[in-house]
Amino acid sequence: MKKIVFNGTELQVSFSAYSMHDGQRTAIVLNNASTGERYMVATVNLPQEPLKEDEVLIKNWSENEGIYQALVSAGIISQAIDHVATGFVYALKCKLLVEPWK
Repeated sequence: MKKIVFNGTELQVSFSAYSMHDGQRTAIVLNNASTGERYMVATVNLPQEPLKEDEVLIKNWSENEGIYQALVSAGIISQAIDHVATGFVYALKCKLLVEPWK
């Protein structure tokens, strides 16, 4: 399992899934590496937005601000290939660079 450091906290990178009526989408979940407690979900699910199997939408605002760069630096996701409006902010569409279910 990959680990990253975000805001001075070592985090374990794991994956979950958003269930959709036509399948599932990958969620990136970050847990405190010391305690195992959930720290944040780095992704957001926008069912109306078409995504390929190897794409995710990153929530890089509010309490997640800065997580995009940490995940890019760790080689978990690519640089943003697009952005998607979610009201007043944008989710960043990125390619997953790791196999989530291995």
